[in-house]
Amino acid sequence: MVACSDQDYDVAQTFQQSFLNTGAVSHLLQAMAWHPSYLVKFYDADNIIMCSPGPLLIPWRDYMGILVPPPHDHRYDDCHHYDDCRH
Repeated sequence: MVACSDQDYDVAQTFQQSFLNTGAVSHLLQAMAWHPSYLVKFYDADNIIMCSPGPLLIPWRDYMGILVPPPHDHRYDDCHHYDDCRH
């Protein structure tokens, strides 16, 4: 049996939750797995902002996430929110 660190367990839990919510683990989350403590915080914050009850409908939040220009011309966030809109 291979021993896993707490960070490995956190990443596995985050991947599992993402798969259960969306049916896939996005490339963004897979790339962020190199920084496990940030991954968990990002995923939790993203779920709170994008999925919890609020004044805007969830499709509107996804649409606004696509419209916001990412810093330094990175397209990772666009792909992440575009995937959410397709589901």
